[in-house]
Amino acid sequence: MKILQLLDEPYDSGLTASALRLAQTLRDARQTCGIVCRENSFAWKKAKQLNLEHVGFSGLGVLAYPKIKNWIKKGGWSILHAHTGRTHTLAWLISKDLKNIRVVRTRADARKLKKRALYQRILKGTDFVVFPTKAMREEFMTIYDYPIGRTKVIYPAVTSETRNQNQESREPSLRVCMVARLDPIKGHRDFIQAAALIADQFPEAVFEIIGAEKNTSIAQLRVAMRRLGVEGRVRVRGFLDDMELGRAMKSSAVGVIASRGSEVISRVCLEWMALGRPVVATKVGMIPEVVKDGKTGFLAPPGCPANMADKIGQLLKDDNLRQAMGQEARELFQKLYSPAVCLEEHLKIYQGIRDKGIGD
Repeated sequence: MKILQLLDEPYDSGLTASALRLAQTLRDARQTCGIVCRENSFAWKKAKQLNLEHVGFSGLGVLAYPKIKNWIKKGGWSILHAHTGRTHTLAWLISKDLKNIRVVRTRADARKLKKRALYQRILKGTDFVVFPTKAMREEFMTIYDYPIGRTKVIYPAVTSETRNQNQESREPSLRVCMVARLDPIKGHRDFIQAAALIADQFPEAVFEIIGAEKNTSIAQLRVAMRRLGVEGRVRVRGFLDDMELGRAMKSSAVGVIASRGSEVISRVCLEWMALGRPVVATKVGMIPEVVKDGKTGFLAPPGCPANMADKIGQLLKDDNLRQAMGQEARELFQKLYSPAVCLEEHLKIYQGIRDKGIGD
């Protein structure tokens, strides 16, 4: 059984991280696994770093069809697991030309689903569809005619070993940390407003923002801090490499996800859980399915700093609550969301396709 992961995103997104982590986990479990991705993309560089078999393409994947098809044929790959719409089309076309090729699709796209006749044809030639959330599967099943028995919800394995190694059992300092690229959709200004509402109540607390500049700059966030009078209480650290980020997250008491949208795959939410830290997170994307409100953290409406501030304050003032929620978050992660669980569920699908001919 030779399994190939196909993705064409050029950057380090939750979707890319999930596909790469799955490939690495399969390889570590002694399964033959490779990557099809864009040349010089984040996935391309990471595949080389991880010594995963890979082939690259430029432009649209369908234009590189002959190159990729020949590489797949020569390598004897039997299962093509597509993680984007374009690579799903590519995998389907290849399966029509090469015998004994099976197609799996993980549907984790952020774009709204629309019914398309061509895509319904592609689904007829698709053996199994995986979803990162129950909500996404429900939406899909209301739009497309596809056997529900050939679908499954598998939460993504996106936790970084580098960030989570040597986990600390001691209680960290009162650091409230938000990890997200600097982009308006991630809600950094809401987090700053929340910090401004409770900073005086907790003079020992530190509020921290970590993330690479994308559509918002550090300078813009500092302007917002000055206006709210918390420039000395909120620290913006910008981009950190995995080792530095791991240390920052481990030394935090509370994780915050303030997104106003996005979070189809919330990598950081699972990482906070793996570390045994409670989160205060907005009700967007996959988060309401993963965070158990009042048990592993708190949920807040997006765009509501006052509600967020209240939830953060509850955790800062109660050490026992913070520790209990963190412990329950870690236990839930190990039970439902760990890389081992993700691997087991995917292997069941691959083996079922191989042994039972699902899709025939």
